[in-house]
Amino acid sequence: MQPCSNSPAFRDPNITAKHNRLDDATGSMDNFRQDLTAFFAQEMRTMKEELQTSLRTSLQDDITTAVQGAIKPLENDIMAVKDEMIALKDSYKVLEDEIRAVNLTVGQNHHAYHDDIKAAKDDLTEKINALGQRLNASIAARESNSIARARNRTHPLKLTPLHSLSTNLPIEGFPETEKRLAMRNDLVVAQILRELDDPYRTLDYSDVLNPKERLKMLTGVNFKVNN
Repeated sequence: MQPCSNSPAFRDPNITAKHNRLDDATGSMDNFRQDLTAFFAQEMRTMKEELQTSLRTSLQDDITTAVQGAIKPLENDIMAVKDEMIALKDSYKVLEDEIRAVNLTVGQNHHAYHDDIKAAKDDLTEKINALGQRLNASIAARESNSIARARNRTHPLKLTPLHSLSTNLPIEGFPETEKRLAMRNDLVVAQILRELDDPYRTLDYSDVLNPKERLKMLTGVNFKVNN
């Protein structure tokens, strides 16, 4: 409450000056509170944007690493299939040459030879088609497994199953959680590694650098397996 203009206190210049300084201090405090509120709001927006950017970058790096890790084995598979295709083409050419020779030398048995050769050609065609199907399944499975590994790195509580390279279907009995993966016995782990056609093993899958650790790495989770 301000003093009445007729009161002695109102005419006292010291009191009037103190009153004015109090009004100024109150106004400054209000301005400071508004500035502080705006500052903290801006800082919170900045921290939120930086956190979102960091999470997006981390997920992109995980996906890029997983895809790059799958490229090299896929290239090896393609080269192997290419060599098989070349060998099959050579066999096909040899077969055609044999057909010409048979037609020239054994005219009376033409029909019998024709049936045998047709059966051989059909068999060869089936092998080529089967090889193409295995290649397509392997490529599709590796793409699915790359995505599954990236998901398992960021969501390890429920594992996304890997696909078999021979069928491109989810591997039967694949562990649903980290704990179940650690509890799998060696026979089950070896079978899963076979489905993944893992190259880091002996022919009988008995000598792997810790089979469960290897399966853990192929799955994409980051935890220590207890032996």
